[in-house]
Amino acid sequence: MDENTPPGVNIGAPISATDPEEKGTETVAKLEFGQTLTYSLSGTDAASFDIDSSTGQLITKAPLDEETKSSYSVTVTVDDGEDRETAVTVDVTITVGDQVEPPLAPAPPTVVSGKDPDPTNNVEQSTTGLHVVWHAPENNGPATPALTYEVQWKKSTGTDFFDGDDTSTTATEAVAITGTTASITGLEADTSYQVRVRSTNGEGTGPWSLVGTGSTNQEGNSPPQFNPAASTTRDVPENTPAGENVGSPVSAGDQDTITLTYDIDGPDKDLFNFDTRSGQIRTKAPLN
Repeated sequence: MDENTPPGVNIGAPISATDPEEKGTETVAKLEFGQTLTYSLSGTDAASFDIDSSTGQLITKAPLDEETKSSYSVTVTVDDGEDRETAVTVDVTITVGDQVEPPLAPAPPTVVSGKDPDPTNNVEQSTTGLHVVWHAPENNGPATPALTYEVQWKKSTGTDFFDGDDTSTTATEAVAITGTTASITGLEADTSYQVRVRSTNGEGTGPWSLVGTGSTNQEGNSPPQFNPAASTTRDVPENTPAGENVGSPVSAGDQDTITLTYDIDGPDKDLFNFDTRSGQIRTKAPLN
């Protein structure tokens, strides 16, 4: 069977049996599908498959990954229902075929104003740069080599995407990025941009993500300030289900605008969900 075959698909031909019945001095072989023969499944990998008890047809139970495991072993038992001691077994090997698996598209990236590249300015937010954050696609394909990414952007009012190559406005050769963040510089101040991301693994390049949108700051913009009540500590009881707020939002204010976009980073960011419009941290799964 091919890897990633969906559930409910027949795996090859049935593992069928015959049941010889004596009639006087003559032995007659009968195929007794759905009559007296019953098939069952056991063995090392039996939990990974289903079987039709009346025909011996092996059936997929869930998509399998060739890169994780390429061969499975099961035992098929057939019983005529008259004497369990006459049940017979046969060992069956199921091999999983490799398929070309380029990665899926990542989710739309989060796009926020970048930090000013000149630390002497003591200004957190840049008027000419954007900071882009994204997550790996749900299906990465083969684990090796590691995923690389391409990032493209354009003005929200523009038509052609760009990747920083001064010789092209259509971004045909984007630089490979090994992480899940990128900084875009050399942009126009107080301008809205759309950004998209795609990933590549050892078997190909996936489709572009939907766009994420963010704006550079206007000249003379004041950076946002976290509210004094925005404590840096949050508590959550263990086993709290997914989707619950972890304390209050980590909120900020800005004298120049009322529309702020929040970003989350750090070694444990993937353990939580995050609302980029409010700064609210939420549980992603119960924690122990």
